[in-house]
Amino acid sequence: MRELLYLSREDVERLLDVDAMLDALGKALIAFSAGITIVPPRVGIRVPDLGLMGTMPGYVPGVALEVKLVSVFPGNHGHDLPSHQGLIALFDESNGAPLAIMDGTYITAIRTGGTAAVGTRALGRKDAKVLAARRISRPCLEFVTSKRSASRRETPARQRPSLRAIHEPAP
Repeated sequence: MRELLYLSREDVERLLDVDAMLDALGKALIAFSAGITIVPPRVGIRVPDLGLMGTMPGYVPGVALEVKLVSVFPGNHGHDLPSHQGLIALFDESNGAPLAIMDGTYITAIRTGGTAAVGTRALGRKDAKVLAARRISRPCLEFVTSKRSASRRETPARQRPSLRAIHEPAP
């Protein structure tokens, strides 16, 4: 029996090759669209007045058998903690043996932004000069714009105060 691998958030941030992740994410989205993957609906429980815990199992044949656990506690911002925190457990698809447990907080943020970047890459106009967004997270915006050469980014006026720091270049 193998020793269970544990990866902390720092390990994940150090080891994750973002470009390779974007390529893998694009392939996973194609596999999902083709019906190759098994991704049941999320199951969650509420913690009254505080947040929720969600479970997200998934299987991509030949790639991964996994489950992600994510807690969403909006009040965490007042305690200097992320509102979304999680763990990802990977299993051997041939026998179900656990292989790894890793921090899922960073991967969740990166995957969310990465999905937007993959979609923009596949569906967006290559010559676009303006990126307009209604509601978009910081990692999402960073991914989308890191792979594009948009010279201007716009959001509706009511969104601007909260997103100004994201959109405007540093002085």
